Amino acid sequence: MKKRDNFFLWLCLGILIVFIDFAIYIALGVAMMAYDDFYDPSKGEYGSWESMDAFDKKVYASLMLWNFLNLIGIIFLEYKLFRFIKNWKNPVKITG
Repeated sequence: MKKRDNFFLWLCLGILIVFIDFAIYIALGVAMMAYDDFYDPSKGEYGSWESMDAFDKKVYASLMLWNFLNLIGIIFLEYKLFRFIKNWKNPVKITG
């Protein structure tokens, strides 16, 4: 496989991951709209854990987990980019 084909494959995979990520954020956002529609002020302050029912708590926890996973992914990509730039400026010389 040529280097250019490998780059194209990774580019397509990256775009697919971004679209899946956006789709999950959209789905969780739509699910959180149910909380906005059925919010009852007598249950507690808006956004508090007490004012949410079981479904809203699961969606909120899923959203926080997805945010955490995205943060881990961003840190990983920054690490890989840093290593790439570091090795690009100081290439390893093979002798032998």
